[in-house]
Amino acid sequence: MSDGSRGGHDSTDRAGSNQGPTDGPARGDDLHEAFGLVANETRFDILRALWEASKDEPDAVQFSRLREYVGIDDSGQFNYHLDELVPRFVRKEEDGYGLTHAGRQVIGAAVSGVYTDAETTAVEPIDVGECAECGGQLEARYDSGEMEIECLDCELVVTDGMAAPPVVAATHDESALPDAFSRHLKTRIETMNQGFCPLCRGGVDRALTRFTESEPALTSDAGEDGPFEDVLDVRYACRACGFEAHGVVGTALASEPVVAAFLFDQGIEVSDTLVWEFDWLYDFDAEITSEDPVRVEAILDVDGEQLVLTLDGTLDVVDHERV
Repeated sequence: MSDGSRGGHDSTDRAGSNQGPTDGPARGDDLHEAFGLVANETRFDILRALWEASKDEPDAVQFSRLREYVGIDDSGQFNYHLDELVPRFVRKEEDGYGLTHAGRQVIGAAVSGVYTDAETTAVEPIDVGECAECGGQLEARYDSGEMEIECLDCELVVTDGMAAPPVVAATHDESALPDAFSRHLKTRIETMNQGFCPLCRGGVDRALTRFTESEPALTSDAGEDGPFEDVLDVRYACRACGFEAHGVVGTALASEPVVAAFLFDQGIEVSDTLVWEFDWLYDFDAEITSEDPVRVEAILDVDGEQLVLTLDGTLDVVDHERV
């Protein structure tokens, strides 16, 4: 999986793809106001104090107690800054104050280091296992807020430039990094498959496309092979912020219960396996069998046992059969 830049796709890999924001709703004024509220040092200290206090005081924090946490003697000055944070970042209740979801996100971003440590947190290339395609060495590295995993021999790219907060790398020692990277990638894929944007949590649409292209997979001028492109992939697009991502067909099917059950019967536990060890992820033999309605046949073969899936244009499973 990889993150691309606005308005284009910098690179595309096989497990996932170019992800990045495109033009979304114009909310510049709202964002300027929101970030302006928390840019003040005292106000940020209030948010941080509420975060710390919530560990010991799950209920609302009283005004005097909160002012003590922040360390401001002037009650009027403190009250002014606190009121500026209500109701967007701080909720006011009868017995005190607490963080709103937006307030928790601000502190969560600070803890993750996504705005402060991205340029300083780095992981030198490490061996993370064997390539599912060629058996060669897979190498992972983390730098400038991006995670990359690729094969040194066949150049298979598992993820290229996929965004990951510095805390993912900083809170694990080297031996635990492969598992941490894999779980982060799984979580990102699952978030999109459940219909949520990993950036803004807006609604995500999933559609079948030609590999590395944003045009619809159903075309009338695909060349000698007929009306359909041989190599298909799935595109995720956020309706709110314009985020886009591409992935192989297996990316959209990895969390399907029928797929997980089939793999479990073959001795493969999806939740306990590193993503790059999913050789079956790349082995879905998918082709469009009908244009109206759109139907795709995807065949997963594991040691001679086959799972045949019938998918619609959004890659939802409409039928399945074991062969």
